[in-house]
Order: sequence, then structure tokens, then C-alpha cells
Amino acid sequence: LTVKVKRGTVEESISATGNVVASSQATLVFETSGQVDEILVDEGEKVHGGQVLVRLDDTAMQVQASRAEASLSTAQARLDQAKRPATEAELAAYEAAVDSAKASLSALLDDPTETEIRSAELSIEAARDQLYGMQAQRDSTAGDPRSTTGAVNAAEAQVLAAEVSVQQALLALERLWESPTEESITMAQSQVDQAQAQLAQILERPKAEDVALAKAQYDESALALALAKNALDDAVLTAPFDGTVLQVSVSVGDFVSPSMPAVVVADTDVLILDVNVDELDVAEIAEGQMARLTFEALPKEDVVGTVVHIAPSSKNVSGAVAYLVEISFEPGDLPVRLGMTTNVDIVTARV
Repeated sequence: LTVKVKRGTVEESISATGNVVASSQATLVFETSGQVDEILVDEGEKVHGGQVLVRLDDTAMQVQASRAEASLSTAQARLDQAKRPATEAELAAYEAAVDSAKASLSALLDDPTETEIRSAELSIEAARDQLYGMQAQRDSTAGDPRSTTGAVNAAEAQVLAAEVSVQQALLALERLWESPTEESITMAQSQVDQAQAQLAQILERPKAEDVALAKAQYDESALALALAKNALDDAVLTAPFDGTVLQVSVSVGDFVSPSMPAVVVADTDVLILDVNVDELDVAEIAEGQMARLTFEALPKEDVVGTVVHIAPSSKNVSGAVAYLVEISFEPGDLPVRLGMTTNVDIVTARV
């Protein structure tokens, strides 16, 4: 009996068991505290990077941001004002204020002019003429038997008002010759000093210290606005990448705090097998080696994968030292799901 011998391939492999995981998975948490206002996704839903998943009630934050924007606008206006030199109209207004204050002080200190005296005397004459007219009208009304009591009283009231006007005109003339009090002189001089100081300040614009102060206030307002906007951003939870929502751990109305898990998102389009390899075997494994995968839930199906990563440091697995090895694979049409237990043979040598 003759038997032909054929040359074949002998493989050396390392067997291990692991679980299917997503290539990327993130447990999302809020950076601020607040009450959940909206949940915009469901578990199992596909999402894209940047999509809003959960939103907190941001009413108070919106108000704070609006106030910060208003403060920044005011600070900007003050900074622009500090940088701008005085206009001709402003200079004219401040110079006019100085001239007016000086004129008031001079009028207080100087004797009355002939014009002022003559004006006061004419006022007295006019008031007396009016009084004489009112008296004549009163006498005529009172002497008429047809006049009522009301008409007589009204005429008498007009006479009294005219007498008061005469007295006021006489007092105005007397005041022209009165000496000013020390208090009135001090007040008038103070108004002159204040007007001159304001004119000097506007002539110095723009002052470096004023610009520096306005700039500091502007920067402070800008920082407050940035913080307010960051707070608004922190009140929104977004997907960090394209993937699938695996878990939603919050409900509308819940109060959440920082670091409290809210949503789990994973990239389920690219699957990885994580296996722990004993330290006695890991030295024989290298990236790029072929691996054969068998899923316990799909025992009749085999899939070929590739070693893509070997952990640089070990971990303790049930008291033994092991290294995490990641194996990429394409499930094709197989209904492979996250967490499935998988047996793998990693081919370390072929002869």
C-alpha cells in the first residue's frame, strides 16, 4: 500500500476568551448642576457628533448671559469714550459753563449796574400803575348798586394781588444793594472751581489712566460674559462622536450634579474584541497577527480578526497577571452585539 504524503501548514495559537466592545464608548456627564429640562434621544437611537442629547433648565443662565452682554456693551462704550478726545462741541459747553459760573460770582460781588437799577425802578412803576387801575376798578364795582357781592370780592382780591406785586418790586430793588453773604460767595466760588476742574479734565482726554481703567472694566465684563456662555454650554449634553445611545440614566425633572452619569454613547459601527491574555503567553503575541473568533451566541459562525493593540501594562484578573489585547474584526451580516462572549485563537506561528 502506497500513501502519498502532502505538505500542509501547522499553526501555533493561543486561546483566550473575551467580550465584544465598541471601538469608542463614552459615559457623558454634565459639568454643572441643574434640573433636566429635555431629553432629546432614546436608547438605541443613532446620533451624530455634536448632536444635543439632554438639556438642563437654563432660564437663570440665560438671564445671567443677557446681563453680562449688557454690561459688556456699557464697558465698551466707556472704553470708547475714554479713548476719544473732547469734541469742539464738548469744549464749547464746558467753557460756557466756566463763563457762566464766573459771571454769577461777579454779579454777586459787584455793585448793581445802572441798567439793573433802572429795570428794577421800571418794575416798581409798572406794579404801581397796575395797582392804581385795580383800585379804580374796585371802587367802580363797589359803587355800582347792581354789583353782586361776589363781583365786589373779586375786585378787592385783584387789588390785594396788585399790592403784593408792588411790594415784591420794591424788595427786588432793595436786594440789588444788599451785600452778599459769605455763604453765597463761597457757593458761587465753588461752582467756578468745579466748572474749571471739569474743563481741565476734558482738555486732558484721552488720559492713559482713564483708558487703562476702562480697559480693565471691559476685560472683566468680557470674562463675565465668557463664563456665562460657558455655563450655558455646560447645561447641554452633546454626542462626542457618531454612534448609538446605549443608556439614558436621567429623566425630565431630575436634579443632576457634576460627575453623575447621564448618557452612554458608543460607536457600534466598529467593533473590537477585548481579551485578557496570561502573562506567560503575551510575549508571543504581536500586533497584526490573525485571530479566529467564535461567538458563544453564534456557535456555527467563525470570523477572522486581527490583533490591533496590546496593553503596555498588566492588570489583575482573578488573581492572575494578564494583559488586555484588542482584536478588530468585521462581523458582516452576523447579529453581533456588544458584550457577547467570544472565544478566540490567536495564530502566533505558521509552519
